[in-house]
Amino acid sequence: MPYQPKEQARIITNSEDVQLLNALRTSLGLEALVNTTSPENLVQKAAEEAHVVLIDYQNLPSELKEYVPLARFLTALRDANGMKIVLRGYSGDEQIQELEQAECITDIISPTDSNTAACLRLKNAFQLFLRDRDSLTKLYNGDYLRKRLREEFAYTKTKKKPLSIALFDLDGLKQMNTENGYDAGNELIQYFAAVLKQSYRKRNEDIPGRWFNGDEFMIISRETNQDGAYALPERVLQTIRDQLIELAGNKMKISASVGLATYDGFDPSATTESLVREANYRLLQAKEQGKNRVCGYREVPTIHADFVLR
Repeated sequence: MPYQPKEQARIITNSEDVQLLNALRTSLGLEALVNTTSPENLVQKAAEEAHVVLIDYQNLPSELKEYVPLARFLTALRDANGMKIVLRGYSGDEQIQELEQAECITDIISPTDSNTAACLRLKNAFQLFLRDRDSLTKLYNGDYLRKRLREEFAYTKTKKKPLSIALFDLDGLKQMNTENGYDAGNELIQYFAAVLKQSYRKRNEDIPGRWFNGDEFMIISRETNQDGAYALPERVLQTIRDQLIELAGNKMKISASVGLATYDGFDPSATTESLVREANYRLLQAKEQGKNRVCGYREVPTIHADFVLR
């Protein structure tokens, strides 16, 4: 398993409150990033770097201070990478409730809150982030994926609309860690996670995440049949095949292997565990067949009865 340093909350903010920023920099467990007042830069930098975004309402441009544009801006921030958003200095009580119900914000810091209280709220927001998200990649974590897989499985069983999963494993990650160190391995994981984020279908049709804290990733695809399940992983593999990336000072190509499994909702004996077992088996077959490929029902129609999920 790649080494991951002790988790610290990466905060990005548009605040220019010097006392607050100093409190963030000295607070244990928080890592304050360079702030930016440009809304566009804030969305971009937050998507790339942040776990939690602290929005200082007073520092927003006037066109974003009305409720509707504010809600749209906060939604764009949230959707950029799933980070948690804390709003500071906004006084519209009814609108705050609406923003919270719409999950545009995680918490509110009132103008009268001390900087110590503000830091505590940001730490709490970070813990909420870690409940569902992987700190290194910002993708959904394994616990969240297991929960969603159970929910999607139940939906498929009721609606009889197919559910597919793709299980990805990065080829050569252990060798990368051995030869170049865990930092290079983590860079590889982050690069691959970024490719997944760019490839999956939004609007809740695909749910991407880091299945284990190592080199395995999963995408859960609602209403996707056996043939349709191939499209996304093949697109991901083609993307990384076409790119030369720089890791540990060296330019290199990387690859991944993928196992697919589909449940159509009709077999009453099927379980989420049997679905994952099927995907895992095909993933191992992809590795044995030479790696850098997708293996589904076309390549491996049946699963050996004695296969034990690792």
